[in-house]
Amino acid sequence: MKVSKSLKHWYLFLLSGILLVGTGIITFFYPLESYLVLSVFFSITFILTGMSDIIFSIINRNVLRGWGWSLFWGIINTLLGVFLIQNPSISVATLPMYVGFTFLVRSIGVLSYSELLKSFGIIASDPLTILGVIGLILSLVLIWNPILAGLTIVTLMGVIFIVTGVFQISLSFRLKKAKEVIQNKVDLELV
Repeated sequence: MKVSKSLKHWYLFLLSGILLVGTGIITFFYPLESYLVLSVFFSITFILTGMSDIIFSIINRNVLRGWGWSLFWGIINTLLGVFLIQNPSISVATLPMYVGFTFLVRSIGVLSYSELLKSFGIIASDPLTILGVIGLILSLVLIWNPILAGLTIVTLMGVIFIVTGVFQISLSFRLKKAKEVIQNKVDLELV
């Protein structure tokens, strides 16, 4: 019952996923907007996504193995967003690296959550693993090829935000399913 009750906040990943997908779509509609505006908007996205991860990890700390990683990366994303807002000139010059490393870490988290869901017995094979690998590849492109990243940063960042958002949304529904499966199991044990 404790696991099911704690997983009631699965929707936090849904909200952050929707925010990430929305951010990715906006980058395609306004590719010529100033880099400064993009950096501020992305900074706010990092703050909100980080806060969502922090809240989820704290609420589920007694239930989920590895919850500390979600807390850690939530703090990192929040601090990164605050730093970028306070230093727009730095963020304009280094945004591809910030985004690349942030999404590299988030992609590793995708792979970790995928394995966690498999350990719950909720899924046998998981498309989250594929999304994690795609995210790793795209984030490494941003980190290792700054010239290419400079030429295509809006497109790459849009795709990375959308892929990460789809992961967050998918994860939220899988956590909701895990909550229901666990609740049904508990209900059967109580009968």
